[in-house]
Amino acid sequence: MKFAYTRASRSLCSMTLHAVFIFMIMFFYFILLEISWFPLFLRLLVLVDTPNKATVSWLILFPIRLGAFLSIKSYHRTFWKK
Repeated sequence: MKFAYTRASRSLCSMTLHAVFIFMIMFFYFILLEISWFPLFLRLLVLVDTPNKATVSWLILFPIRLGAFLSIKSYHRTFWKK
């Protein structure tokens, strides 16, 4: 019984850390988006009349999204091994 309790508490702790980590990534991602990139992104969206400006806005936001995705994926691979 003690083993099951320890295993369950370890699993709960790991799930909590995972949730906190994802929340932190998403929080900082949205703060970054709102504070620094959002006015530029909005300006580019309003001014989109050529494919070049759409490509520029895509190139600005893609690295942020890719970095958030890869960090979540690496965390998942590291701490959620079976």
